[in-house]
Amino acid sequence: NPRSLKKYCKVIWKMKTTVHLIILINAVLCVEEFPIYMPGVLPSLPNLESYLCTGVAVPVHSLYITGFVPSARKDLVHHMMLIGCDAPVSVAGGQPNLWNCGGTLGEDSLSSPGTSCPGSNYSQTLFMWSLEGEGFIFPEDVGLPVGLNTRIQHLVLQVHYISNAGISRDTGDWSGVNVLYTKEPKPKAAGVLSMHVQGKVPPRTRMTWDSLCQVEGTAELEPFAFLGHTHSHGRLVSGWKIPRADEWISLGRSNPRAPQQFLPTPGNLTIKPGDILGSRCVLDNTDSDTEVVQGLTSHMEMCDFFLYFTVDITGLQLAQAEQQGKLSAAGQQCTNPGPPAFSWEKFGLRNIPRESVYAVDPK
Repeated sequence: NPRSLKKYCKVIWKMKTTVHLIILINAVLCVEEFPIYMPGVLPSLPNLESYLCTGVAVPVHSLYITGFVPSARKDLVHHMMLIGCDAPVSVAGGQPNLWNCGGTLGEDSLSSPGTSCPGSNYSQTLFMWSLEGEGFIFPEDVGLPVGLNTRIQHLVLQVHYISNAGISRDTGDWSGVNVLYTKEPKPKAAGVLSMHVQGKVPPRTRMTWDSLCQVEGTAELEPFAFLGHTHSHGRLVSGWKIPRADEWISLGRSNPRAPQQFLPTPGNLTIKPGDILGSRCVLDNTDSDTEVVQGLTSHMEMCDFFLYFTVDITGLQLAQAEQQGKLSAAGQQCTNPGPPAFSWEKFGLRNIPRESVYAVDPK
């Protein structure tokens, strides 16, 4: 019975059953999928690491992404990201459909346009994977619109390689993501808002990096999942809605040393245009005599909080939703400097939750 099997897919989402079972049922009965994989690459690892990108154009009609299933090994790959761009990727020279997207980690044989989305004015992170995190399947009534009448016309896969040991010279590496999608419109459109910090951690120091973000657009958002990302010094990533200077509502907290994957946000939350959101990373450099700075390599640090939300677009065409600003918050990125230049305390926030400081896993 197709109707009961569709409901079964929804039960699997709620139970967070293994990704392999999810993709099997979705591929056969619920949605379609297409793979975005590295084209059999042999990373040369300049400075011991490589950032490589490849991409695929979105069809000229509208599609609704419903999930992502990663395929990679953490001994080879530090992280993968799937990014939506507003224009076809334009890369000159080098290999077709393969380019450097990691600054100083570029390979000499490839072009280095300086970004994951060369030629685009807009980008949105759609999926991230690290430390063998699981895939991510949306609720049944949610889809992320791409293609016609959207700002996402091209999908780019970014892979951060930290090793090439065990990669066959005959076949190369094919790490990537299976993107699940449907052609049927969904009543709720998904989007991602993210917060980031660019700072430094002095030697023998444990500290916090804070970010704040004022939500753009015209629509009420309903957050439903989050992902926290740091490198090896991270001990906790948390996100917050801050209605007043002394009021805090949790958007989720995670241990970045565990598999980094999208997790459910707590409770039934709503976010309105103009609301203030915040994120915090706890970073520990107490066992080192070397300063740690924000950067791309696995030995440097990052502090990222990605928040998935939905917007109700029932009865609207995608073009109407875009014109009305319903999807304006999708792709919004807020970046703050680290301390001492910026902190929640310096901004005048009070009653800061203890849960933003003490790690999920105390080990």
